[in-house]
Amino acid sequence: LAVLPSTDEPRFRLLDTIRTFSKERLSEIGEELDCGRRLVGWVSARVAAAGGRVGAGASQFESLESDADNARASVQWLFEHGEPDHIAEFCNSIYVWWMTLGRKSELGVWLRGVVQLELLAPEVRGLGLLNLGRICAQASAHDESVILLTQAAAHLKESDRALYCQALITLAENHSLLGDFPAARKLMGETRRVLRLEPGNEAMECRVRLSTMYIAINEGDYENAATLASDVLRSPIAHIWTDARVLSMSSQSEALRFQGRLVESLSVSGEAVDLARGISNASALEFAASQRAAAGALLRDTAVCFSAAVAALEAVEPHERDPQAVYRLALSVAFLADEGASELREICESVIKEFEASVRAPSLIIRERSIFGREQSTPVEELRHPAMMPMAQALHLALRNIQGVDTAPR
Repeated sequence: LAVLPSTDEPRFRLLDTIRTFSKERLSEIGEELDCGRRLVGWVSARVAAAGGRVGAGASQFESLESDADNARASVQWLFEHGEPDHIAEFCNSIYVWWMTLGRKSELGVWLRGVVQLELLAPEVRGLGLLNLGRICAQASAHDESVILLTQAAAHLKESDRALYCQALITLAENHSLLGDFPAARKLMGETRRVLRLEPGNEAMECRVRLSTMYIAINEGDYENAATLASDVLRSPIAHIWTDARVLSMSSQSEALRFQGRLVESLSVSGEAVDLARGISNASALEFAASQRAAAGALLRDTAVCFSAAVAALEAVEPHERDPQAVYRLALSVAFLADEGASELREICESVIKEFEASVRAPSLIIRERSIFGREQSTPVEELRHPAMMPMAQALHLALRNIQGVDTAPR
């Protein structure tokens, strides 16, 4: 038995042999199930206390990091002994915690188990499908995300208007990446219609503006996107919901970049990077730093581009990296890699080729290739294989090994 350093309460760690023996003894005396239930209840209460308000993000969940293994143990116990609704409710409750800290793969496995459960209440199944659809979208699996989100919307339409709107919004974003802008606009119109039935939901209205901005970027309407970003940043909810502020600033940086306002883009993305670090949001940091790397590349500032690329690649674990961010970084670094950096250029080209072969996101690919002056890629059959992430790690190591490049945070 070891006492762990802790700032809030005493904590202990058991050796595996003692843990196994204790579990066997609890089973022998008939208290294993009760102990599991109490663990789940305790973790649930901790999560509710940390994230039970508008704008709860990674910084609110930092105090829970010492409970990550307790959460994993709770999930395992629930899948072995819990009721379907309890399993789903717990996995959905830790969604923000796990996602903002960059653990989408692990959560995705749990949620796939959740949506296969029988006898779930419609709103519980709908939320599970919604969260799994979001994870697939972040992994650039947009076709699968559309299927899941369509199912989520069907389950949530009559049971939970707010979640129904969230499903519609995320579905619209996916359609815009797939180039189906009429479908995206129709879904956003339905979202606004539903919101008019319940006026005053400032957080949801902010989310609608963020998504409208994101769709405008995908459609090439960069002036409108920049205006929408400014509107979000001026809204009262953005001062409470810090994650929304980071996302808006990162998207504003992207819109400014495509307008050719590169110095402004670099400045805004730098603020977004600092803010994402301040709230310990790994996913937001990855997105913001990739935008900063792109702006730095187009300004031909190698030090800024490469240091931002390293920051983005180090924001999350290698297997959790966002393929879209990695693609943007590879394009940025390849744009600056001189003829003598043949290995670096080769790695970047491999990442670019792999993304374009395995991810169907035509609006993203077209606009990013265009701004970096690359010819349009030849359409290929969708392959979807996992070679991109090892190459992203190779890019990370190559950047770290370049002499004379400052990789410290900026």
